Amino acid sequence: MKKVLLLLILFLSLADGLLAEHPIEVQRKAASGDHYEAVLSFEKIPDRKLTPEARIAAAKSYWALGLHTKAKDIFETLSREKQLSATQQAEVEISQAVIEHQEHNYQVAILFAERATKRLQEGPLRSKAWLVWGDSLSALHEYGSAEGKYELALKESHPSHLAEVHFRLGETSVNLGKLYKAKGYYEKVPLDSERIPECMRALAKINLKLKNYEHAAFWLQKGQSEFPDFFLDSWVDYAEVVVAQSKGDLEQVRKLRQKAEKKYPPSDPWLTLLQASAESFEWQENEKVKNNQKAMES
Repeated sequence: MKKVLLLLILFLSLADGLLAEHPIEVQRKAASGDHYEAVLSFEKIPDRKLTPEARIAAAKSYWALGLHTKAKDIFETLSREKQLSATQQAEVEISQAVIEHQEHNYQVAILFAERATKRLQEGPLRSKAWLVWGDSLSALHEYGSAEGKYELALKESHPSHLAEVHFRLGETSVNLGKLYKAKGYYEKVPLDSERIPECMRALAKINLKLKNYEHAAFWLQKGQSEFPDFFLDSWVDYAEVVVAQSKGDLEQVRKLRQKAEKKYPPSDPWLTLLQASAESFEWQENEKVKNNQKAMES
């Protein structure tokens, strides 16, 4: 499919070869998310007229279209050009870092990100380099080092990117066992962020672990109401059982258990844990009743 798309782009660009466009059109279309049109414009422009900015924009558009080899080739060519400014070189290296990270070449991604940070002054572009560096360290399970990079990204981030950095710091804090710190980061993600469903789920999990059952129940209910697709698995049923137990509600625990047993196969690990927890709770509640009866009779 990618080969067909690339051939189609080349064919259309040759057919319209006489209508060569200005390099700024590539940047404009790429920036607006019209990646197909951006690469069409790019292919119509003679190499001698292409600016570094247009090449960078085209490479990003090729990547967005899934034409990764083409994108990597353009970035590799750009990395050897001496006419690039330090900022442009850093932008290329950040893009290369992102590509290598997405292809699971984390050590290579770190090398590109490190080069970019050394070229740049403090600011939003360098924040992106810190971020991808942190992502690659996280992928290598080096969470302590990743946390440091994310903190640098947070310090230099553009306001529009703060939600993503806060989310990454929340994830890393969870992996480091810093649950209160993670909770604070997740709560800083604004409600209009696309990360909110994941944040609500994470906050429910954290509060459950911290035994803040009222808060766990709040995030479970809010998440199920606003983003039901993110709260469909058996962990949610288990969490609801734990919350019901915290209230001493044996009848609700029984109902939740019966509902879960109808939804999930016996091999489901969260169902198994739910059943064990419910059985233990029911036994404890029955023992309380027996002890109270004995106390009343004596």
